[in-house]
Amino acid sequence: MRVILERALQKRIFAHLESTYPNEGGGFLLGTQTADTLVITETIPVENVFEAEEQYHRYAMTPLDWARLEDQADERGLTLVGYYHSHPDSPAIPSVYDRDHALPHFSYLITQVQNQQAVEMHAWRLRDDRTAFDADILDVRGENKTMAQPLVTTQWVADNKNSVRLIEVDVDTTQYEQGHIPGAVAFNWQTQLQNQTTRDIASPEEFAALLSQASVTPDTHVVLYGDNNNWFAAYAFWLFQYYGHTNISLLDGGRKKWIAEGRETTTDVPTYPATSYTVSTINHHLRADRDYIKQRLEKQGFGLVDVRSNDEYTGKIIAPPGMSETAQRPGHIPGAANIPWAQAVAEDGSFKSKEELTKLYGAKGISADVPDVVAYCRIGERSSHTWFALKYILGFENVRNYDGSWTEWGNLIGAPIRKGEQP
Repeated sequence: MRVILERALQKRIFAHLESTYPNEGGGFLLGTQTADTLVITETIPVENVFEAEEQYHRYAMTPLDWARLEDQADERGLTLVGYYHSHPDSPAIPSVYDRDHALPHFSYLITQVQNQQAVEMHAWRLRDDRTAFDADILDVRGENKTMAQPLVTTQWVADNKNSVRLIEVDVDTTQYEQGHIPGAVAFNWQTQLQNQTTRDIASPEEFAALLSQASVTPDTHVVLYGDNNNWFAAYAFWLFQYYGHTNISLLDGGRKKWIAEGRETTTDVPTYPATSYTVSTINHHLRADRDYIKQRLEKQGFGLVDVRSNDEYTGKIIAPPGMSETAQRPGHIPGAANIPWAQAVAEDGSFKSKEELTKLYGAKGISADVPDVVAYCRIGERSSHTWFALKYILGFENVRNYDGSWTEWGNLIGAPIRKGEQP
């Protein structure tokens, strides 16, 4: 079943559930339904009635309350089609309590609320035999009105380079000065895309200042590219999306393909007038942290992709030769499938075809019907490359990048690890 929900209505649900935190919040969904599509058009919040000593602070619903809700739906020419509720500090995955109290044929929108912030929503439907839930396809609309084509070719960039803002992001930060696409500016992943004191991504304020210096506005179409088959260009793409700048593309093949084709480069550094960019949106659903991983380890419906080399995955080495960011322990996160990022790349540095990628990830159990997928590597750049492939080439609806990756997990006290080929 495809569940269609407008972004504005999702935001209203999030606001309600955030207001009830740390207690559960919930309400009913009204809409229209066909054999394979459910369109949610309105919600009816339900008052949370609970006793202070109750552990979960759930609801008190009577048959009279139910009849009243159905009457309200009838008055609006709609149908009672489902229910939404929160899981405070817990994954948006149905619990045994949910299974025992849910109704078949209803859509259940479950939202994880962490620290009074809604971080993810999933749609579920109880089987007729009440043994388990199946994931519905949640189609949130109206959030990417200015979304550019995610992947563009070298020819497209050659034809349009004067109407976009080109930004080069390299692993080797000296590459830009040796020659770059005319009009491109450079971002330094070490000093500009990361906070220098907290070991975190650049803050919203730091990111806004960086984009302002590059003469970027919220309407600017940005095209990113870089060396190493777009490692850090993909990382920057993820960061742009995380901070709500969706008018952005990645140059397929990156710097390698552009130069191999003998296309124009220059050492001239352009200057542009500064803007006053502000970050107005943070898309938390694109990022995973260590707690997000811990809550889902080896659980049904969770797919974890380790995109590092097999030697890193099995624990033969902690980091690739010459890399300074490392960890105390070698190995991988339990349950992770090892699908090295390089297997998704063709010889010229571009992504392999959709058919090839579907086969590659599907062979390890990572497919679009897995409701919750996370990619990780060592510091989050190679996993951004895989995150891009899964989300924008294969169309995965819920895939996140764990940017803390192995340098965080491999150093955590008490965090389980595994060595060898076993996931």
